[in-house]
Amino acid sequence: MSQIRYRLATVADLGGLHRAFLAAVQDLDRRTGRPPVERPQEHYDWLRRHVMQHDGGGWWLAEDEGGTVLGWSSAVLREATWFLSGFWVRPEAQGFGIGRNLLQRTLDYGRGQYRLHFVYASDEPRALALYQRFGMVARFPIWAIAGNPAGLVGYQLPPETVAQPLTSSSASDRQTRIALDALDLQVRGARRAADHNLWLGFVGSGSFSGQLYWRGGQPIGYSYLSNWGMLGPVVAEAAGDFVPLLKHALGQAAQRGFGYVHCDLPSINAEAVRLLLDLRWRIGPGHSFFLSSAPVGMMDRYIPNGATLF
Repeated sequence: MSQIRYRLATVADLGGLHRAFLAAVQDLDRRTGRPPVERPQEHYDWLRRHVMQHDGGGWWLAEDEGGTVLGWSSAVLREATWFLSGFWVRPEAQGFGIGRNLLQRTLDYGRGQYRLHFVYASDEPRALALYQRFGMVARFPIWAIAGNPAGLVGYQLPPETVAQPLTSSSASDRQTRIALDALDLQVRGARRAADHNLWLGFVGSGSFSGQLYWRGGQPIGYSYLSNWGMLGPVVAEAAGDFVPLLKHALGQAAQRGFGYVHCDLPSINAEAVRLLLDLRWRIGPGHSFFLSSAPVGMMDRYIPNGATLF
C-alpha cells in the first residue's frame, strides 16, 4: 500500500467519499449475495452535508498519494452520546489497518464529552470484530422491514390522544421544540435540536411530514415520514403507546397514498415487529446489529431515522 494520508473531510470530498462508499458496499453486496441496488450520490449528500456541518470534527478520511479516498469514518455527537454514522473502506484497501486508524480518529471526536458510543452495522464479520475491540458490544439485530400500510388506513388514536401535525412553523415554536427535546432525552438518551432543524426544514418544503402526539397536555411521542417512504424517527415515551402511535403514522401514510413504506426497526421492539409482520411486511435480506459500549436509551419504543443520524 502506498503512502496513506489521514485528514478531516470537507464538502469538496463528497464525490470521493461516495465513490469509496460504493466500492465498499457493492463488494459487501456481492459477498453476501444481496441484489445490486442503485445508490445515486444525490440521495446521500443532503445527510452527509448535515453531518459535516454539525460534526465535521468527527469525519475522517484516508487517501492515497493520488488523492483517491480509500476509506472514511464519521460520527454524530449529541450531548453524552456518540454514534458512528458512517464507516467504509474500499475492498482493495482492507487488511492494512486503515479502518482501525480511521475509527480511532473518529472516536477521539468528543472524547471526554460522550459517556457511551454506539453503531448499527452490517453483518460483515471483520467490521463487527473491530467494533467489539473498540468496546461496542452486540445488543440486538435491527431489521430492514418494508410493506404496504393500507391495512391501517383510517386508524383512530385512542381517546384523549391528540396528533399535532408538524408544519413549517414548528421549528420556531417553543412548545414544540421543548416537547421534542424532552422526548428525545427520555427515549434516545440525548437531545438533538440540530437534527430536528433538518427534518422540520424538509417538512416546510413538503419532503417530510410528521406528527407530535399529546395526551392531557403532555407530549407522548412523535413520528416523521419522508416522501420516499422512509419512516423514522418514531418515538413513544411509554412502551404501551408505541404501537398506537406507529399505527397512526402508518395510517397517515396510507391516506397520503403510500403503497410502500420502509424503516429500520430494532428487533427489541417486539410489539412493533409483530404488528408489521401481521400486516405482511417483509424483513429484508441481511440485517444490522446494534452495538454499544453501554445500553442506549429505550430502544423498545424507538425507530431510528436511518444509519446516518439514528
